[in-house]
Amino acid sequence: MSSQQATPRRLNRAFAAFFQRVKAGETPGYPRFKAAHRFDSVEWPKEGDGCRWRPDTRRVYLQGIGHVKATVPRQVEGRVKTIQVRRQGRRWMLILSCDNVPIRPLEPTRAAVGIDLGIASFATTSDGQHVPSPRYGRAAAARLRWAQQVLARKQRGSNNRGKARATLAARHRKIANQRRDFHHHAARVLVAHYDLLVVDARHTSDRCEACGHTAAENRSSQTVFSCRACGHTLNADEHAARNILRAGLARLAATPAA
Repeated sequence: MSSQQATPRRLNRAFAAFFQRVKAGETPGYPRFKAAHRFDSVEWPKEGDGCRWRPDTRRVYLQGIGHVKATVPRQVEGRVKTIQVRRQGRRWMLILSCDNVPIRPLEPTRAAVGIDLGIASFATTSDGQHVPSPRYGRAAAARLRWAQQVLARKQRGSNNRGKARATLAARHRKIANQRRDFHHHAARVLVAHYDLLVVDARHTSDRCEACGHTAAENRSSQTVFSCRACGHTLNADEHAARNILRAGLARLAATPAA
């Protein structure tokens, strides 16, 4: 079965990376044994070999299991290449990797905008748009503490302890996936909407766009810019994004046309 072959491939990749680090003189970190409760995914490397996605019925066929109904949040596009089943706590997720996914490029706007990545907001543009930071750590801290307390009260070796451990692991993975998905989504939005030009961000947060006065004291707080020389005041992240836009336009103007 291709799914059974996938496990030795994982083992081979782990040891190949280990010996590569040894050869390079790095601290190798010997591959750790993965206990049953940490082995949470099964992969079929080739659709049609022991597995089959059936979009007409929204079911997936898995060899040795049969047809399983799947809840699909959006239409699957392209050609399904690999199928993976991953456990999250007591639930299972179906992950489809696809080739030949249609590309829908947007029409160019010929507009330029500066983008500042910050703490108060994940991203702020020079025209005043704010993408809020999701702050997953704060939102999930209470749920994690509760899951850890439940696990600590369970008797070692019991089935209930195993379930509690799975719940705790699922919460950790959920937080990690939320952070990853958010940042990947934000990056895809930026790449899809803009031709990116990275500029040197030094002093973009403390140089006044009105008079040019540069001082750390201009950034009076995390959210407010207030120039000590001329009194110009603006949202700190938006002000930085405006300076970033100016720096980008100046760099483009200084670049010879190809």
